[in-house]
Amino acid sequence: YDWEQHNKQILRHFYLIAANTGLRTRELRHLKWSDIEFYGIANGKQYVRISVRGETSKSNKDRTFITRGGEYFRRLRKISNFTKQDDYVIQTEEGKRFSKRILYGNHWNTIMNNIGIPNWKERKLEPYSLRHFYITTAVTQGLSFEEIAMHCGTSIKQIENTINPAEIFLVADST
Repeated sequence: YDWEQHNKQILRHFYLIAANTGLRTRELRHLKWSDIEFYGIANGKQYVRISVRGETSKSNKDRTFITRGGEYFRRLRKISNFTKQDDYVIQTEEGKRFSKRILYGNHWNTIMNNIGIPNWKERKLEPYSLRHFYITTAVTQGLSFEEIAMHCGTSIKQIENTINPAEIFLVADST
């Protein structure tokens, strides 16, 4: 059994979930299966209701929202040995939590180098950047800043500061 390959699949789902939910990396690292409810399917996409516990949130406030990305949670649940309600969603196959060094280190570097994003190091792209990707994508899909702020547990002002108009056009062109 290839533990390293299995852990890479867990990390792959970490990045997919981050890009599709807008969760902060800390929130995602602390998410438990009890915080996830499979909600429904619309337009061929699986939706989930996510409850972020205040103690894991930057704002220290609980929030619940419905978002896409349910298919990644389903796949993750199938490949993980840790799927009890109190288990963390993202953990190694040995039952440990991934360190920031792992999340931000070699695996991320390999992904970024292989997908061909130019100047990603100079642009300081890191797993947290997937949150900004989510926000930009949500804007291009017509969600209001208010809705996005509620999903992301932040202020409308912060959403306005996050949005780069040039990126909106790039994301819109790629969808």
